[in-house]
Amino acid sequence: GYAKANGAGRGTNGTVRYQGSGGGGYGGKGGSGITTGGGSPYGLTNAPSDPGSGGGGLCDGITAGGHGGGVVRVAAGGAVRIDGTVTANGGIGGSIYGDTPCGGGSGGAIYMTCVSFGGSANGILQANGGNGGVASGITNGGGGGGGRIAVWINIPASRYNDVISNGNLLSITLTNIYSKYTGTTSIANGFGCTNLPPGGAEPGSRVFVIYTPPPGMVFSVH
Repeated sequence: GYAKANGAGRGTNGTVRYQGSGGGGYGGKGGSGITTGGGSPYGLTNAPSDPGSGGGGLCDGITAGGHGGGVVRVAAGGAVRIDGTVTANGGIGGSIYGDTPCGGGSGGAIYMTCVSFGGSANGILQANGGNGGVASGITNGGGGGGGRIAVWINIPASRYNDVISNGNLLSITLTNIYSKYTGTTSIANGFGCTNLPPGGAEPGSRVFVIYTPPPGMVFSVH
């Protein structure tokens, strides 16, 4: 993912010492620091291909913000099964001089396309934001926003643009769960200076995109 204080959703740097800086945003916005804002969401929900953004540091260029989560891209011509752990988590924010907490990095992206998809209860897809940094006697930096997870199942190549643009979705279902995958998906935000709206970090996005061919016509010839 993007390095600390970098990326389209990078957390805002603090202007002076002792201010907690903002967390990075991606699927969800980053959390605010004491006087600084978190990064904004960006990218595509249905086809996430961007890495996560880093948490903020100080305006003088010194930063210990968490890095953004990376990108996991799987393009399979057959079946995909998840029985282990796949992660694209953001990094935890550190501190500068021991007294200035930095923002956590946002979660990254997990984007899979396949003909069929499944997995056991041991399966984990995870794109969580990192927690904001902690400094001695000072409140935390902002938490990182959650990342993005998208799994395409049996989508014909001719329908790719429809899914990416969220346009014509005839015979295509978008859902947060998929019955043939009994594992977990997590796009949680990190914890930070504040964890409630409007300043708290937000979770990211997840979607299973499923194509069901329309029923064919039946002709009876006598």
